[in-house]
Amino acid sequence: MSRHIHVAGSFLWIQFNTNQVLDLGVNNGSSLNLAVGANVFSYMGFPDAYNAFTLLRQLGSGNVLSVRMLDSASGRWRVALVQNGNPVGDNFPIPTTAVLMVNMANAVNQFHPQSP
Repeated sequence: MSRHIHVAGSFLWIQFNTNQVLDLGVNNGSSLNLAVGANVFSYMGFPDAYNAFTLLRQLGSGNVLSVRMLDSASGRWRVALVQNGNPVGDNFPIPTTAVLMVNMANAVNQFHPQSP
C-alpha cells in the first residue's frame, strides 16, 4: 500500500510503507525521446564517470531545466539545474543503471548519453 504526499512544487512524492522496488520497465540503453515537461525514466547504459552536469550539457542548456535522482540512502532528491545557461546545484554521479526525473523546456528526440 502506498500513500501520496503532496509537497510544494509540481511533483508528487510516493512513499511506501514497506521496502519495495519501483519498476519503470526495461530499457536496454537505446536512445531516449524526452517530451516537454517532466520525464521519469529508467535507463541502463549510462557511460562510466557520467554525472548530472554532463547530462545537462549533452541535452542542451536551452532544452533542459533540471535533472533529479532519488538518493535511496538518505531519502532525498539530488538536483542539478540550468540557470543562465550553466549547470548549477549538485553534480551527482549517475550510475550505469539509474532512474531519473528530467524536466524539459523543449523536446529532445533520439538522445543517447555519450562518454564525458
